[in-house]
Amino acid sequence: MRPTCESDLSSPSRFVRAVFTKYHSSCQPEETAAVNHFFHILATVAMAEGTVKVGSANDKTIYSSCINMDKGLYYYTTYQNSRPACVSLHHADPDSITLKVYPFLTEPDFLYQN
Repeated sequence: MRPTCESDLSSPSRFVRAVFTKYHSSCQPEETAAVNHFFHILATVAMAEGTVKVGSANDKTIYSSCINMDKGLYYYTTYQNSRPACVSLHHADPDSITLKVYPFLTEPDFLYQN
């Protein structure tokens, strides 16, 4: 009998899968490649709506994000829009007393080529 490798959507299982994927994949050093690679790794553990129920609600991955602390760039994707968006934190006025809000891009963003 062959051993089986079962996978589930529990937090520990998803964490182990993400770590395994990170250490068994290759990534180019350029920032755009690294950010793209990061989102591919997170996609391997993202929860599709309806795969897990919490009470009567469907659980899902609402958004994924990463940040380049040196450049002050915050990257994110949302459940509805998997195209990475970027907010430059250095373009904000650090002395402002007004909270600046950048709404998540939640509408699908398709690039039609023809």
